[in-house]
Amino acid sequence: MAVAYVLYPLFICIQLAYGVYLLKRALVTRVHALIALFAISLLMVVDVIVTDLEIGPKILRDLVMMDYTIFYVLFTKYAFFRKQKAGYRPVLAIISALRLVHFIELQLFDQTMPPTNPVDTPAKLAQYAFHVALISCMHAIALGYLARASFMAHRAAEKQHLEPWIVKRNLLIGVASLLYATQPILWLFVPTDGNAYVGSWAGFATGVSIMILVLGHATISLFSWVMPARLKAWLNRGTPQGKEIVPEGLPEKVPELIQKALSSRETMLIVDFLGNILAHRIDKSPGAAKGLLLLAVQEWQDTSGKAAINFLDFREIVSTTLQRRLAGVNVPGPAQVVDELLADITRNQAMILMMII
Repeated sequence: MAVAYVLYPLFICIQLAYGVYLLKRALVTRVHALIALFAISLLMVVDVIVTDLEIGPKILRDLVMMDYTIFYVLFTKYAFFRKQKAGYRPVLAIISALRLVHFIELQLFDQTMPPTNPVDTPAKLAQYAFHVALISCMHAIALGYLARASFMAHRAAEKQHLEPWIVKRNLLIGVASLLYATQPILWLFVPTDGNAYVGSWAGFATGVSIMILVLGHATISLFSWVMPARLKAWLNRGTPQGKEIVPEGLPEKVPELIQKALSSRETMLIVDFLGNILAHRIDKSPGAAKGLLLLAVQEWQDTSGKAAINFLDFREIVSTTLQRRLAGVNVPGPAQVVDELLADITRNQAMILMMII
């Protein structure tokens, strides 16, 4: 218990730290998928408090236990597969059904993992095995779904000319998800005598192993989302820094409004990324394509009155002011170019997400 009172608060602090950070970023960037991650961090904290530390009423435990698996599916859909088909509905339906059955069996049998009452009869053993199978399936499906999406996004990002820290972010999230998905393997070694982790050295070792695995997941997630500058520099080590392409076609004196908005490094990363794609589609230099994008941003800001832009605004900018700019410089089929660029944004939404968080 002494070890638990050290490691559990550490886990709670890590979860709340990156959960609150992501909620703030969700409000700033309007990437609403991040709210699901905040919900996950909050639900995990409550789950630990009411389940592992046994603080709070039983009904609260039964209501919140494993709810975070549903939010993992929601986050994966809206962060990686928005406006795409990726098996989201059946996965969400399966997780929701399992969680409903899980709640019912908690009411009927009051089983938990680790078991706080002895599993000493065939009937109790069957109930406990059913309970562990349910929560194992929820973990494997929800975290496996996110891990698969993250690894797919990582492979796609490796083909793009992006800074390594952006590419590796997806890899780290996938590793953290896969690590947490393996937690049920350790559950197989939990003693069933009712003493949980404190009745024997085997139970103690299993409990510590589970806490270390959970802390590993939380720590990797923390550094994946709240990535410090030193970690970005370390991930970029050995990467030659090419000469920055100055956007062409911009006026010598850029209005103060756009200067303020484009001082954001995240915004410029998106302009750089989309500009390279646009250049290929309109057969112009990357500098010229980025210049058109920046001028489209400026025009959109002048008409909308917004001093800052976010991910959703980029889609609107592409659909409106950029299309007019493309027509103004006699780009053939500007509407088709815009449709293709919007499709590129949808396909690469995970990479763009990693740039702006």
